[in-house]
Amino acid sequence: MKICVLSSGVPHAVPRTLAFSGIFNDVCFVDVSGKADAEKLRLAGIKYYGPADFRLSLLNLQQLLHEIQPDLIICHFCSGPHFFGAIAYGSCPVAGIVMGSDVLYERGDTRVPGLSRLLIRMGLRRMAYISAKSPYLERQCRDLGVKSPIAVNYWGADTQQFTPGDQMAARRSIGLPADRSIVLSPRTLSPLYNIDAIIAAISIVVGKIPDVLLVMIGREAPDYRSRIDNQVRNAGLTDKVKFIGEVEFNQIADYYNASDVVVSMARTEGFPNSVLEVMCCRRPLIIGRIAQIEETIEDDRECRMVEIDAACIAESIVEIISQPDLADRLAANAFEKSREIADIDRNGQVFAVDVMRFIPQHQKRSVLSLWLYRLTFILHSILRKLFRQ
Repeated sequence: MKICVLSSGVPHAVPRTLAFSGIFNDVCFVDVSGKADAEKLRLAGIKYYGPADFRLSLLNLQQLLHEIQPDLIICHFCSGPHFFGAIAYGSCPVAGIVMGSDVLYERGDTRVPGLSRLLIRMGLRRMAYISAKSPYLERQCRDLGVKSPIAVNYWGADTQQFTPGDQMAARRSIGLPADRSIVLSPRTLSPLYNIDAIIAAISIVVGKIPDVLLVMIGREAPDYRSRIDNQVRNAGLTDKVKFIGEVEFNQIADYYNASDVVVSMARTEGFPNSVLEVMCCRRPLIIGRIAQIEETIEDDRECRMVEIDAACIAESIVEIISQPDLADRLAANAFEKSREIADIDRNGQVFAVDVMRFIPQHQKRSVLSLWLYRLTFILHSILRKLFRQ
């Protein structure tokens, strides 16, 4: 079976592709963003197409797919031009990995135009198979009218890379101080992740743990970064907060292992891969209380789950840093849970087996249905171009 993987720049698209690629005899990877590790893919025998090979447009993507002639397209993240183009191709089934904001667009911070929402719904309904990162996401897909098979798959992390490590060695490796109590925020600097609430929590924690240091890694939304800078400055926390920005994927585990506690306060998402990575590294977690988390991870057993409120976050930070036995218990239980749900190699193989089982059962859509989608996508592309101009 010839597989074509489409990625819009999802950081975990490469490890997921590597996890299932061994099951198939011919895999290629179309990297729309140019951010994927092409060398790692090529070493695994996967043919790589990047921005140098084609320029993403409705016509160019269709030409590339006609050149590749896949038996199956797999989309990482089921929204955006790469996904719409895969559905519009129409000459083979499409499977997809639903991530969160691709189908939870009504709860995010980015406005999704009505025509894009229509294309997402129409596209999901035309898919042969969907992998959802949580039971919550599976329900959301059903609410959007999906009738095709859906399987919950947490995917997780490479357990050789994300593994418990020596804290002081990790700090030396990435240049963090040995004598500070480190709180790590590994999420994108944007309103969706409530970074302002974490900063407000640190202003409370300082009164009880004076040596606290909040380390922040990940992409940054410029306007929000400016707002956070002002908040940090006004609260007198400039020596308590360290902005790192995006880090190399192979360094992320060091940041987890260097921390005393990791905090994630997303308002909504599918299921955070960063949380699974932290669990694999056996570090204690404080997570915002949302349904996607509650149905999988147990509060006060595998994490501290709190309301997204500065006082609540601060209380848990102080408790975990001040009580090593509590921190160790939470981290140990989370590590055991990660062995159960977060082995990416095992989950990738489950995905591949499911795909091979369900794809042959997929009923091809009518020509009318295909052209209805194509015309909607063409209209969407024209409007996007006009709007940008």
